[in-house]
Amino acid sequence: MLNPINFQRLPKSALHIFSKTAIEIVEKQQQVSAPYQTLLDRAKDAFLVYDKAMRLDRINPYTKTLAETDILRSNAFQSLRKLAESANYRNNPEWQNAGNQILDVFHKYGWTAYKLGYTSKTSIFNHIITELNTNCRHHLAVIGAHAWLSEFDEAQRLFEHTFQESIKNTELKPPAVFKVRPALENALRSLFAMISMLHDINPNNELQKLTSDLNELITRIITPIKARETRDKHTKQHLPEPTPEAAAE
Repeated sequence: MLNPINFQRLPKSALHIFSKTAIEIVEKQQQVSAPYQTLLDRAKDAFLVYDKAMRLDRINPYTKTLAETDILRSNAFQSLRKLAESANYRNNPEWQNAGNQILDVFHKYGWTAYKLGYTSKTSIFNHIITELNTNCRHHLAVIGAHAWLSEFDEAQRLFEHTFQESIKNTELKPPAVFKVRPALENALRSLFAMISMLHDINPNNELQKLTSDLNELITRIITPIKARETRDKHTKQHLPEPTPEAAAE
């Protein structure tokens, strides 16, 4: 049986490497049933489209600028969130309450939304900015966070402007990676489901070898991602407590 894999956890480059290698592993098997072959062909076609999108994305003149402005808004998101977190360390109930009210908004829409793709991140960031501006102005004032929110809002607007310019002015007009990615993920899921089913029905030597090779690939791809997520979680839980002076800055 194949190990489960959540494709959404894979960065776009990791998905590219994983799908290419997985298809190569499956293609090495000579005895393939008709439905198995059909699903493999579908995965190969989806990968070719994804591969083209990745290559065109690398030569898109806006790719670098988009990445840079995305980092700016992600940093602003984390800066504001950490400022609200630091308010919890103040020996002042009003600051603690204000910080908690602001953090509730981050929890509501996405505590780690800065790790998501462009489209999902844009939607969540806009929701957070709107709600903070609408319902938390007093709490922002208590901890002096209006400047942080303004910086977050400006970075978000800059990214959205750059994104729209990239759509309007890019002559190549490649299929955006985030648009073609779901087709590849779905094709791989279908292929893997068929392999698992065939293995359960008739675990012959060829299918056992195929399943073993694919599980090894899944482990090799997922392990560093899990390690990074664990480090991020550990770092968040063990941040040194800021001094009252640092929290007030």
